[in-house]
Amino acid sequence: TPQPALYASVLSFASVIANFSHTLTPVTDLPTEGPHTASKRLMSRALARASLILLHRNFRGREQRSREACLGAADEALRVLGELEVGRIYCVDALFAYLLGMVAQVYIDEIADAKALTAAVDQPLYASYSALQVDTLATSVRRIIALLTVLGIKCKVMARKAPEVQQAFTAVL
Repeated sequence: TPQPALYASVLSFASVIANFSHTLTPVTDLPTEGPHTASKRLMSRALARASLILLHRNFRGREQRSREACLGAADEALRVLGELEVGRIYCVDALFAYLLGMVAQVYIDEIADAKALTAAVDQPLYASYSALQVDTLATSVRRIIALLTVLGIKCKVMARKAPEVQQAFTAVL
């Protein structure tokens, strides 16, 4: 269990970040004119989600709330990206590649944990639930790999990140 004062600080700061995220205009409501506006908003959302992941990832193995926060932040980041047409993503750079890799790693870690639990627990019902969970997580990782690959045309770092994520993903399957 983490130190209570430290974990309370993490939760408090995470609350500030989450509140900030909720004040941002949805990316789909931004005008199509002026791509930099959409890019800055998208990057703000991505950085907020990445901050939540970074805050919680060291606690995710011990605290269910942190595990859920990591998954929630990853899901939200992927949902925001899913609402955009790839052609509207103008902030294709090394930072964005890193953020996508971080989101993918959350899912990859969850797949590894689910597989480890399935191997340790001899219950057919749990095993089937875990298989469904792993399939859902794997679909998210595949979406990220596809996005990195497509955006890799615009950015060499994205192009290099796609096989890195693929390799980490393959290692847990």
